[in-house]
Amino acid sequence: MDNRNYMPGKAVYKVKGHQIIAGALIMKILALGSRPPDALGGAERSLARLMMRLARTHEVLLAVPGQSLPCDPGPQDGQPELVALPETMEPEILERILCKRIAAGWKPDILVTFDKGCFKNPGILEVLRRHLPDTPLVVKESTEGKFRRLLSETLPPAQGRYVLENIHRMVCVSKRVRANFEEANLFPGRLVDIPNGVDTNRFHPVTPAEKIRIRQSLGLPDEKMPLFLVAGRFAEKKNLDMVFGAWFDLERRLGNFGFLLLLGAPHKAYDVPLLDLFRRELKNVRIVAPVQKDENLARWYQACDFLLAPTSREGLSNVCLEGMSSGLFPVVSRASGYEDLVQGAETGLLVEERNTSQLIRAMELILKDPASFSERGRTHARQVVVSGYDLTLVAQHYEALFQDCLQELSQQ
Repeated sequence: MDNRNYMPGKAVYKVKGHQIIAGALIMKILALGSRPPDALGGAERSLARLMMRLARTHEVLLAVPGQSLPCDPGPQDGQPELVALPETMEPEILERILCKRIAAGWKPDILVTFDKGCFKNPGILEVLRRHLPDTPLVVKESTEGKFRRLLSETLPPAQGRYVLENIHRMVCVSKRVRANFEEANLFPGRLVDIPNGVDTNRFHPVTPAEKIRIRQSLGLPDEKMPLFLVAGRFAEKKNLDMVFGAWFDLERRLGNFGFLLLLGAPHKAYDVPLLDLFRRELKNVRIVAPVQKDENLARWYQACDFLLAPTSREGLSNVCLEGMSSGLFPVVSRASGYEDLVQGAETGLLVEERNTSQLIRAMELILKDPASFSERGRTHARQVVVSGYDLTLVAQHYEALFQDCLQELSQQ
């Protein structure tokens, strides 16, 4: 299984003991998450979006805290059944839910999670293995090195080994994520490559006239001032201090050169003072609270021209996928995932991690001809996402992976 890239159009297996309708394998999928699916983090929203897309064809049970999805189902989506779990993720509660479902005749064919939080309490995995010993467990590594740190630093050695032994496939969203696992010789023969996906129909560019109307409706400057976006959960790894330093320098030298939109919220209490500094020291800046629904989130992207993401650690940024799909030209760091997305200067600019001077020079380059760079975003950057990261395409990758798991199980 190593070095497998899952591609759409793969032949569907007719797996013994599973329902086949019109040549397609109808799977029962149990997806687990430790935080609400409409939370600010990319892993939670990514899991919910994928399960909605898969629910059009398959039976999907999404067991997560909260009862709200990040978007209303679109034409290509189905409605997964939501089962509320407490954020404390007590194994006993999951066990009661699971036993009730199995007793009613609903036993999942596949277990999937994008969330390492499900393994911080090893009792969760013990419940799954006790009641579903033969059900393949598929896990996605959302951020480079995160799962590796969980195994080496958080869990006791015996519990870490138990987690390692019971994961059937580990999904790598970028080349760096795979390399990180291979370096530690983790999950040999069980690594697969599937990127994150985005609904490119929902996150799409708009005409210049429509952009002005959206800006007016959102209370943003409607003149032709370049609008830069920083979005997501504002954690330390997002390096907002670099954005502040670059913007502070450019404002002092160039005056009203552009407008900065910060869309998100602090991750921890110690991130709050930095946002206060943005408000106090910078002129053309606005900080907007997180937007829960994708339908509304897409409008904020469409109002902007350029994306700033000088992050230190990533897996494959959903913010960058959403921005590029919406036609924004990205300026991002050489972190995991960004290097896969930015395929030359036509599709984005890469800066070294923690290098504010390079970030300033990249922004100065854009400001010399913002219309040209904006056009690159609407055409070249978006095309990268449409051709390789569309949510329907990614859902097909997962279907092929799940079918491989079931085919392997049926041959044992």
